[in-house]
Amino acid sequence: MRVDVPPISREAADQVLAGLGAGYDRIAAAMYALDSSPALGFLRGGGLTGATATRWQTLSSEVDLLWAQFTVLNETLEQARTIRNANRPGDPQWTELGILLQAPAIGLNSAGMPADGSSPPATWIGLWDLAQQLERRCAAATAFLSELDAAWTAVASRLGPVGEALDAATALAVELGVRSDVEPAAARFADAHQALLADPISAAPGGRFAAQADRTLSDVAAAVDVVRRRLADMARLRDSYPQRVAALHRLADEVLAAERETADTFARVTGKILAPGLPAPPSSGAALHATAEGLDQLGRGAGWGRLADGLAEAEQAAARAKQRAAELRDNANGLIARRDELRGRLDAYRAKAASKGLGEHSELSARYDDAHTLLFTAPCDLRGATRAMVAYQQTLNTLLEEQA
Repeated sequence: MRVDVPPISREAADQVLAGLGAGYDRIAAAMYALDSSPALGFLRGGGLTGATATRWQTLSSEVDLLWAQFTVLNETLEQARTIRNANRPGDPQWTELGILLQAPAIGLNSAGMPADGSSPPATWIGLWDLAQQLERRCAAATAFLSELDAAWTAVASRLGPVGEALDAATALAVELGVRSDVEPAAARFADAHQALLADPISAAPGGRFAAQADRTLSDVAAAVDVVRRRLADMARLRDSYPQRVAALHRLADEVLAAERETADTFARVTGKILAPGLPAPPSSGAALHATAEGLDQLGRGAGWGRLADGLAEAEQAAARAKQRAAELRDNANGLIARRDELRGRLDAYRAKAASKGLGEHSELSARYDDAHTLLFTAPCDLRGATRAMVAYQQTLNTLLEEQA
């Protein structure tokens, strides 16, 4: 493009070339930093999704454009320097230098790429304007890469410890022969790893985890921790299962003893209380011993997963059986305690009646005889005795009110 520009002096040319040279050096440093950025390498690796993929689609075109324009800036600047060094004001080419340094002398196509001569440029731009634009755009691209680097670093720093814990759990699972136990947690971690690293800009904008990404990774970390703790329990069980099985046998003996005591109590209560409504005496101790034997065989066969579950269930069942036997025994003894309480109350009410001159009252004496007979006959009809006792009490209260 030929345009009319005022002549440029040697001093003005040198000043413009010095400014352009300094700008070029800054742009060159920025372009080098941009091209060698680990974040840019990460983006070029592919597999991106979400906001990160969208931003990279824009940036990838921008990087290509930056390099192309940086190249033409370099070439044009070198051309201007060559003219300056080989000519002086008044020489035919000095006018060309004035155009390069003062006029829109660089042609760009509609995409912003340097025109290649195959078609007329869509626009023209001067060296100084191009240099300024390149600096601003390099800074914007670098800022995005810094943002991405912060996000990627935040995601990687959170994924790292979870991955290490998963690796340790996997190694222990292989050692214990229960590799499948860790596979669900490993699959969840792989999904989270892929999703978060594919879109770190959404996962951790500005280097701070978004709420959804934080929940996702926290849930995965919790799942890995559950597996890790279960495997650690298995490893401890592997080293101590003979003692655990022996302890289960002892607990089964305690259950047997408690159940025998409950059965004896049931027999005693059945002899003293009519229709006590007791259930069948518990009898789970023998089954617990059989379970302990089976678990011991699992340990001998290194079935640590099933052994861990089986032992925990058997220990809980034994504790429940022991507690249940004690509760049933207490409930049965409570029937006799209720009978004895009624006997004591009957004697107390009779003494009160005598103190009020009602000891020989016919109706009251009849009520007393009914209650006494029921309470002191074996087996005792506790329900009938309770009703008789209430009737005696009501009769006495009525007579006392009449005296008042």
